[in-house]
Formats: sequence, C-alpha cells, structure tokens
Amino acid sequence: MKVSAIVAEYNPFHNGHKFHIEETRRKTGCDCVVAVMSGNFVQRGEPALYNKWLRAEAAVRSGADLVLELPAAYACAGAEFFAKGAVKIINRLGCVDHISFGAEETSLDTLKDIAKLLAFEDKEISSAIKGYMDEGMSYASARSKALAGSAPEGYAEIISKPNNILAVEYLKQLILTESSIGPVLIERKAAGYYEEDPDEKFAGAGKLRDILRDGEDIKSISDYIPEECLEIYKEKYMCFSEDMFELVVYKIISESSEKLSEIDSVVEGLENRAKKAAADAIDQESLVDLIKSKRYSRTSIQRMLVRILLGIKSSDMRAFETCSSSYARVLAFNDTGAKLIRKIKKQDRPDIKIITNINREKIEDKVLKRMLELDILASEIYDLICFSKPGINSDHRMKPYMK
Repeated sequence: MKVSAIVAEYNPFHNGHKFHIEETRRKTGCDCVVAVMSGNFVQRGEPALYNKWLRAEAAVRSGADLVLELPAAYACAGAEFFAKGAVKIINRLGCVDHISFGAEETSLDTLKDIAKLLAFEDKEISSAIKGYMDEGMSYASARSKALAGSAPEGYAEIISKPNNILAVEYLKQLILTESSIGPVLIERKAAGYYEEDPDEKFAGAGKLRDILRDGEDIKSISDYIPEECLEIYKEKYMCFSEDMFELVVYKIISESSEKLSEIDSVVEGLENRAKKAAADAIDQESLVDLIKSKRYSRTSIQRMLVRILLGIKSSDMRAFETCSSSYARVLAFNDTGAKLIRKIKKQDRPDIKIITNINREKIEDKVLKRMLELDILASEIYDLICFSKPGINSDHRMKPYMK
C-alpha cells in the first residue's frame, strides 16, 4: 500500500483542503492519505473552530483515509516544534512514502535549499540571528533578516510567509531525521491565509473563521465548504479565541509568578507581564495586546496563553523531545484507513503505539502518558470553554468516526 501523509488543522475543512487531498493522490499515486491533524487547540494559539472529532470526520468524508491527532503539546507550539511533532509521528508509522504540503513558494528545490541552510545553520547565520534577537527582534524576524544578509536573494522574503515557514520546517525535519520520505509540494488554491477567490470557490480558513465570527451561520460559507461537510458543521457549537478569556485570566491570577515561569515559552519576565495584563485586560484581544512586544508577536503570545491554560511545562517539552517512542491517536478512518491501521499494528513497531481506544489501550511510558494526559485535558478544557461543562466530548467517551 502506497501512503502519503498531510499535516493539517482543517480549521475548518474547506474546498482548498479537499483539493490538496485530491492533488496529493494524483501526484503521488498513493492508495491511502493519512492526515496528522491538530486537536482542540491549534498552532495560532486558539481553540479550534470545531472540536477535533467533527473536523476529523469532515476530513474522512471529504477524501482522507485516516486522521491521527497531533498531540496538543506540539499542536499549539511554534512552527519548528509543530513540524517536529508531526514528522516524528509520520516517520515512526514506518509506512509513509510521501509527505505533502502547500506553500506560497512554487519551487520545491528553493524550499529544500532554505531547509538545508537552517538544518545545518552555519556560524554566520547563527551569530546574526542571536545579534538581531539581542536587539529585541522575534526569532522569526531575526532569522529572516539573517538570511537576507547571507543567503541568496529572495530567501528572506520566502521564509517570512506562513505556509513557506511550515514547509521549510517539514523539510528540515526530514533532513535532520535522515528520513526516506519524499516531499511533495502542492500549489495552494487559496494562496493567502485570508484571501478568497469567489469564482473558483476557494477561501482561506482565516477568512472563513472571520465570517463566522461576525455572526454568520455555516450557510454563509457553503460555497467554500464541501457539501459533505455542511451537515457535520450545521448547528454545531463554534469556538473562538475570545471564549477562552476568563479561563486564561483565572489560570494566570491563580498561579504564582514562579509557577508561571515553569510553563514552556514563558521566558524573560513574561510571567510578570502576564500577571499585570490579566489585571488590566477586558477581553482576550486586549490581554494579548498588553503582553506582546517587538520581540514577542501576537501569535507567539497566543500560543503561550494556551500553554499556560493547559499547563505545558518546559520540562514536559524536554522530556517529549528526548522520548524514543510516540503514539498515534486515531480520530477517524474509512476502510482503507482501517487496513493501514492493521498493517502498522502487525509490524509491531516498538517506537510507536496506535491508539483507537484510550480506555482499553494503556500507555506505560511515563513521558507518553503525560503527553496523552495533556491531550485529554485539552478536550476537557475545550468543552468547558464551549459548554461551561467538561466531558461533553470527553476523550474517554468519544470514539473515532468510521466511514
């Protein structure tokens, strides 16, 4: 069985995502498409619009064969760790031939060149990045400026665009892990994150979320959503970043500054800025505004707040990084996906455990157990944000969707 993997958030699943799956099949000739998808919190540092079970079902109804959850610790991290967590799972499945991704850049060779530069960062680039960060720049801005000074013309601009950043990180992880998995670049139909093309019925996920945030119902974006997804999303509760404001503030004010400083990404006195901001903010947007700075962008602060909410510590991430095994949590599948699950389980790989039922399939490794506990907690908190009550879509209650 020829297998291709996609890393995604499907927040929400739209026509561009369906096109990506179809193009991946066409370009690779694969028999099975596996999506490694963020759970209930996403990389921008927000709760997902719809819960992970609905989004996974939408993906399988619209062309994916198997959807696996990207653990929360990686899903709400920066691009490097987001890609690292996803590629780690894809590598350890032991059966994936290709990883497929979209990008603003149309040349895969150019993206590979940038990935090599960053994977084997020379002293000149490293020194430049450190210098720019010492001046107060964010890591992303410092890296882009460092490339502008020492890399071929145009590379700095390429690495400044969101999908190019992720594409380069996937390629970098393939290089660093000496993976045999082949990268495949798919042209993005919705080129910009917020752009839309009414004539072709493609729109970026950010644009669709903004329309829904403004109070419109799912029918208002029906032209941009596959028909098979509309019934899934219809009359289902939608969650936005502003909905988590009170819980985040409670978490900040209830913890000491010392405890907050143990949270991953809470560095250089951000715990004190967060404390002060929590006392003055009136909503989620103002909370982020009061903490962000030239060095720490809105998105990085949003991710930090999610990590505070979930209690993801720096010590957790160090343990996850060095752990020699992983798990792959099944959220949805069809008959082809079921065949792949059986194939992987037959391989009896010691470095990955396939989980379809957390009540039955126990994890003994303490590090992986902690990682899974964070996934379960993320679902409980997501329900608390959405319904003011945990357990509605508890991981202990929900079962993978099977088509």
